[in-house]
Amino acid sequence: ALDGVAPGSWAAVSTVSLGAEEVSPGYYAVTVAAAIVATDPKADSQPPGVRYFSVGVAETPAGRVATGPPALIPSPTRARAPEPVSD
Repeated sequence: ALDGVAPGSWAAVSTVSLGAEEVSPGYYAVTVAAAIVATDPKADSQPPGVRYFSVGVAETPAGRVATGPPALIPSPTRARAPEPVSD
């Protein structure tokens, strides 16, 4: 069981920032990938997989701060693989 996580809820077991876009001076939209597990009272936990979130981040005199809770977003589009370089 995950300590402190209510049955039926999600918990992030790892996260990684995929990038940030400055949408206005000092304000960024940060895209985060999170490996999520869902707690299940009958089966300890089960992995629903990776979910993607957007988080608003503002620069303040005290440093960068999230401006609210993360918003669930669709999976970002994958970049095309580069063409092989030939000599």
